[in-house]
Amino acid sequence: MSISSSEKVFVDPKDEITFVVERLLKAEKDRIILVVPQNSLLLSSIVSIDILFRKLLKTKKLAVIVTEDEYGKTIAAKAGFVVVDKVSQITSEQWNLSYSKKLDVTEVLEKRKQALLENIGNNKSVKEEVEELPEVPGTPDEDFSVTEEELDQKAEEINEEMQDEAMEEEAEEQYEDAVEESIESEAEELSEEKALVGLSGLVNPLEKTEAQSDEEAELESSLKKYEKPRREAKVVDLGGIKLISGGDIKSFIDSEEDDKMADVKPLNDMADDFNVNRKIKRVGSSSFTGKDFTRQVSTKGGLTSLLSKLSLKRRNSDFRDETTDFIKKKNRRKILLVTFIVFLLLFASGGYLLAFQFSSVDVNIKIRSQDVSTSAAVLIGTTVEEASFEDPIELPAKQFEIKSENLSMSKTGTADGAGKRGNKAKGVVTIYNLETQGITLPAKTKFTNVTNNKVYLLVSAVTLDPATVASNIKTPSSKDNIALEAETFGSDFNIVVSDKTRFSIEGYSQEEELSATAFQSFEGGTSEDFVSVSEENFKALKDTMLPELKKQGLDRLKNSLEAGYMLIEQTVIYDESQEAEALPKVGEEAIDNTFNLTIQLGIKGLAVKTEDLTEAIKAVLKENAETDTDNELEVAEVKEPQIDNVEKIETDSEDNVSYRLTVSSKGSVTTQITQDQMKKDISGLSVSQANDYFRLIDYIEEYRIDFSPGFVPESLRRVPAEISRINIRTR
Repeated sequence: MSISSSEKVFVDPKDEITFVVERLLKAEKDRIILVVPQNSLLLSSIVSIDILFRKLLKTKKLAVIVTEDEYGKTIAAKAGFVVVDKVSQITSEQWNLSYSKKLDVTEVLEKRKQALLENIGNNKSVKEEVEELPEVPGTPDEDFSVTEEELDQKAEEINEEMQDEAMEEEAEEQYEDAVEESIESEAEELSEEKALVGLSGLVNPLEKTEAQSDEEAELESSLKKYEKPRREAKVVDLGGIKLISGGDIKSFIDSEEDDKMADVKPLNDMADDFNVNRKIKRVGSSSFTGKDFTRQVSTKGGLTSLLSKLSLKRRNSDFRDETTDFIKKKNRRKILLVTFIVFLLLFASGGYLLAFQFSSVDVNIKIRSQDVSTSAAVLIGTTVEEASFEDPIELPAKQFEIKSENLSMSKTGTADGAGKRGNKAKGVVTIYNLETQGITLPAKTKFTNVTNNKVYLLVSAVTLDPATVASNIKTPSSKDNIALEAETFGSDFNIVVSDKTRFSIEGYSQEEELSATAFQSFEGGTSEDFVSVSEENFKALKDTMLPELKKQGLDRLKNSLEAGYMLIEQTVIYDESQEAEALPKVGEEAIDNTFNLTIQLGIKGLAVKTEDLTEAIKAVLKENAETDTDNELEVAEVKEPQIDNVEKIETDSEDNVSYRLTVSSKGSVTTQITQDQMKKDISGLSVSQANDYFRLIDYIEEYRIDFSPGFVPESLRRVPAEISRINIRTR
């Protein structure tokens, strides 16, 4: 099942069971994926995970736990949950298994409830045995069972801890309020008192009026219930000097040490030397015990001076001039404290706005790529109207052509043929017809000299009369002075006739049908040698020119293509029907031993749109890619397609030109992510939970989450709830 149809709940390692249960119950979807990190509190106790499963049984929701914690897997499976290592492993089978487990456990609990009710109704002293929860297959034999009493006890302990914490916080607040009230009341008392100190000596700080003792007793009784325990007093003797630390000074009133401290003369001498007129706080007040107010507050510079100018009119009087300076400086410190607290609140508010209301998150993701090789059959044709990327893949093609009259080449070659020329020998013969029927011999009929086998041709057609038969005697007919000419020139065709020369006639028997005899010499045959254009010269030059002309024609054909088209070179056909012309011709004399050759060539081929061919390769690459997710794939990179084989398809029409191509290519395929869904999934999560989210996605190779502003501590960083402030970039 798609992950997007379920809701993911990321559990923090420190989340308590109550918080997890609340998030589970408030989930909007019925199918919940609990992503739990290792060493989480939720998976550290069988009681907690059992409570969570019992709460789940009371709802319509289904839950699957995703964790790598081995102990957590064991106890979660024991409790009844379906547990997997990664989110990508969650399929419909896991949801069905979770549903069946929930039904089984619900049925067992219902049976247990009915059995208990029956036992109570029948007042049986011994309870009937109740069917145990079904054992989860694949879990170890370790016992993780929990009773109802243990669950109730665990819930009570959680409630008691929460109540104790609330009571402690309330008591602490009451204590702080009481201390603050006591300090304010003492400050008011000090403002009303005008104690004077003489220069001759110090007033005994342990002398108290009766009214002061009553007030102090009342104050101490009001603070008694908030009073914190004090440390025991400790006396150390250092060379005759006793140092007392800890405890309450009140415990030393009227003691031997107190008398010694009051009567010591050096203390009076010190007061005279410094000429200090100080106001001593009553010993009975615990909040001012041990504090020294003899140090004058600096009036030069600093934040204190600036705030004093803004809040109170500053008097340039010495601390020792008036007895009221002590109270004014105390009030001034209060104002400074309040101002500092206000500043802290404003600073915290500004930090909160920057950290949570104006924060942003940039996520850089590198998608894991998969190198895929593919080979596919593609049908292209001039009659295909629209590209189809389903099997079989069909692409429309367009034919481009350059006619032979527009593509030609001429070159000069070397002639080295052995040519001969001269006159032909001529003569006349007498022809005898032995047939009883007339015979007509056409011109160019061959006559072969029986003596030297030289061939001569009949100059013009001849009609012979039939032979006559008288008294069973056949008399052949004859015709004289029939002109013959030698088949070719040369002196070897000359014939010197001494007696007579006989010839056989092509197609006739010399003894029974026709024969010829020369009674005169054949003369006039001559011969002469010269350099001519041979057949070999012609063919060699043509074979050199043809590849060059084909390349030229292919380049011109590619340049004539429309924008966006790619020529399928294997479909190119060359028209060589035009005869090459040599000047002089073959066999003729080559002046200067050279000749000129001109050839013409036609070319045509099919071209397809580059976009269509690339999309076809991408479609096949996606089909061949291996993926176990429901996300769509996208091709990140496609190398140039290779045409491995071209097969022409025979058609009935010349206008329908079709080919079947075998195309191969390599490419890189990645998973196509839905950024909007990712933004919804991580919105409102902590940065650590967002890291867990991306870490559990298989097809993400690398990722980095950048939070702005950067001064926010790691523990407080959260992904903004507004998806407009979440940026996701992929590479």
